[in-house]
Amino acid sequence: MRYSIQVIIVIFFQCNLFAQFRPFVSLPEQLQNKFFAEWISPSQNAENGVFYFRKQITLNSLPETFIIHVSADNRYRLYVNETLVSWGPAVGDLLNWNYETIDISPYFRIGKNTIASQVWNLGRQKGARQISNTTAFILQGNTEVEQQINTDKSWLSIQDSGYYFINMPSAIVGGGYIA
Repeated sequence: MRYSIQVIIVIFFQCNLFAQFRPFVSLPEQLQNKFFAEWISPSQNAENGVFYFRKQITLNSLPETFIIHVSADNRYRLYVNETLVSWGPAVGDLLNWNYETIDISPYFRIGKNTIASQVWNLGRQKGARQISNTTAFILQGNTEVEQQINTDKSWLSIQDSGYYFINMPSAIVGGGYIA
């Protein structure tokens, strides 16, 4: 039994040594693009909490498609004009972060449009499968037209003070809960 555990550990570390970094977007040339989205965070070292991010755009006509890639550390819900359009991300790790690719054009209207996200991070009380670095959000448009809503300093953010963390003995609930 001891030998098989050692073999598994060796295989695990070798797989990580040969793992390749995968970019956040499906089009690698966007990594050199000055319009590439940034991970935005509500504050320095925001370990846990519930936060909202928002950006408004004005459309003079409705696009046929509007493809975006979206993710958050640790979890998110994405809304367009107050309609829930996506949530996630799927469980990953810091070198292989998962994201959703969606077409949000059906949710747009002519005139002002609001793209908003609720992002939460349970900090040290998060589940074992949920990897985290710091509370943050990212949204990347697929083409130059869609990049007008890339996450950057133009997005507004605020913490929801209605949520706070209460530490509980781990024997009771696994470390804590949100009240």
